[in-house]
Amino acid sequence: MPDAFSHNDYEDHRIKKIAEDFEERMKREELFFIDLVQVDELFDYYAASGDWRKAEGMIAFAIQTYPTNSELYLKSARIGFEQGKFTQSLGHRERSLL
Repeated sequence: MPDAFSHNDYEDHRIKKIAEDFEERMKREELFFIDLVQVDELFDYYAASGDWRKAEGMIAFAIQTYPTNSELYLKSARIGFEQGKFTQSLGHRERSLL
């Protein structure tokens, strides 16, 4: 009997598909909307894999869509911190407090 497809497997596959779709749209320079739930899921996905470059691009795109969302600036600060860009990280942290 084959192994059952667990909920975690489904979630992993779903989020990977969202990431692939996002990356493809960015390559094609498409105009599209990204909702904050997807931003959170993609951020967690990229953070878990340690792909801070992709996380940085995704957050930069999300900030263009939601320029007043302080949570995005906090995520950007974390990305900067993880990459050793401490001055940039502090700038984004301060921006999140506005």
